[in-house]
Amino acid sequence: MEIPVSVCPYCGQNNLGRALQTGGGRLFADEFAYGAHVMGDSSPVEVILCRNCGSILYQRALRPSIFPALSDARSRALLEKLEENGFLLINENPHLPSVGGLGFDMADLIPLMERAEVFYCKAFGGQAICLTVRNYQLLRRCKPTPAWPDGAKQVYNAIAARESADKTEVRQALGMDAKAFDKLFNFLLQHLLITACAGKRCARNWYSYRYCTADAFDRRVEGLHFSGDARAELRRRLPQMDDRAFARLCR
Repeated sequence: MEIPVSVCPYCGQNNLGRALQTGGGRLFADEFAYGAHVMGDSSPVEVILCRNCGSILYQRALRPSIFPALSDARSRALLEKLEENGFLLINENPHLPSVGGLGFDMADLIPLMERAEVFYCKAFGGQAICLTVRNYQLLRRCKPTPAWPDGAKQVYNAIAARESADKTEVRQALGMDAKAFDKLFNFLLQHLLITACAGKRCARNWYSYRYCTADAFDRRVEGLHFSGDARAELRRRLPQMDDRAFARLCR
């Protein structure tokens, strides 16, 4: 990129210099990155100055792509892709569309969760997947819910008691073993009983989700008015999935 200054507007000299503002003067993506000294989440600042009078004439971040977007344009673009496909996997897949595979990341997805414009679950054979609201509603009608294992209701009630629940806080409040808790938590995610409703940025491209019950999610969206075959309608709306993948989703 060409520097858009060649002459100092203050003293009229063209004796310019370049400096780098680093260390504590770097730009950080948020307060977490600075507090945790995550230098990969920061950018040095290039400064163009006048070597004659010392005036600072131009500044720019050398790693601008690490900073969160100011507008929700990318989130809206991601929502369009979600509506186009009917679903998106969270992790990349060679055969199915995913958030990362389409060039998006968690920073683009979290605002959609916060606005209840996407339903996050692990219904796809335990893999994390996002569904459009309507496809989630159709899937909920045709996906069987097995008997709840011991302890699942306790975890569910602890989440239901919070406006948005942090997974670790819930486990600690219940005093459960981490492995046993994760199994129950994943059961709730796999069977559309809870969903991610917000997120907190912990490091670059890594967010921790906050959760609510599916019933709480349902209260924020328009209900489904549909009287036909929910499974057939859902199949029609997910043409990217082959029959095997679709059966995996509906199990």
